[in-house]
Amino acid sequence: MEFDGVITDQSRVPLCVFTADCVPVLLAEESAGVVCAVHSGWKGTASLISVKAVRLMEKEFDCRPENILAAFGPCICRDCYEVGAELIPHFSENYTEDEIRSFFREKPDGKYLLDVNKAISISLIRAGVSETNIFPSPHCTYHETLFYSHRRQLKMGLEGKDNMFTGIMLNV
Repeated sequence: MEFDGVITDQSRVPLCVFTADCVPVLLAEESAGVVCAVHSGWKGTASLISVKAVRLMEKEFDCRPENILAAFGPCICRDCYEVGAELIPHFSENYTEDEIRSFFREKPDGKYLLDVNKAISISLIRAGVSETNIFPSPHCTYHETLFYSHRRQLKMGLEGKDNMFTGIMLNV
């Protein structure tokens, strides 16, 4: 079974996602005792997967969005994530034109650079998560060799099915 997010209120149950350049989003609401791990690639980001997780935390566990902490693990950064214009319409369904302009930067060659951290942050803030409770990672999987990057592997001519493992757990 494959899925892009898991939520629990159970102690000592690790929740994990695998990523290669996508954003691992970890959510926690301490007072409700709930944690969540989400895999947010461009498709998940465009379809607001992190917001859907927040809404599920609200509905199933009585979490309050303003109390949710959101930490992003290492992912491909806004200066390295080159994409084509064909992605923009997918974001148009859930983001305003101004928002899209803030996280898509056009390059001289007609390609774009996508800042997925910013897109996810914008969506979480709209969902009621406090901006001060959002912690994007400063690390880029593509240009920092400490991390695995699918795009870097392809550029080097290497085929790999490796992934990074990111997790969260209640320890109460």
